[in-house]
Amino acid sequence: MPHPSGHRADRSPSPLSAGLQWATAITTIGLEMALPPLFGAWVDQRFGTGVLWTVILAVLGFVVAMRHLWDLSKRLGRRDK
Repeated sequence: MPHPSGHRADRSPSPLSAGLQWATAITTIGLEMALPPLFGAWVDQRFGTGVLWTVILAVLGFVVAMRHLWDLSKRLGRRDK
């Protein structure tokens, strides 16, 4: 029987909510990897700096995305225990 407030009594997210959380996390990680080098390419083209900012921002985006994946995997590991 549903809880009177409309929330699930076991406090676990609904399947739709869980799916949206995954979609958001995956999209965010993808954007963290794609947008920095695109911005770096624009800066390089605008200021004629070769590929300097593309490489710097690509590495930065990769590091940020890997950190996000690491945190996500740690959160999933705690939930499974």
